[in-house]
Amino acid sequence: DPDDPVGDGLLAEVARTPTEAAARVLRSRLTAAGIRATIGRESGSYRVMVFHEDEGSAKLVLRTE
Repeated sequence: DPDDPVGDGLLAEVARTPTEAAARVLRSRLTAAGIRATIGRESGSYRVMVFHEDEGSAKLVLRTE
């Protein structure tokens, strides 16, 4: 929900990794599939996030490659 003050607004988390390097690998896979993605850091881990409309496709890409 973009109006949720504690949510991520327009972004949905599709993966969480312990290292920035791992998050970058996942982001590159998404980018190669034509999905815009960003990395955020939270509580010692790295979150890979995409726009909500890309969430299903992004999860599929991350599961299949």
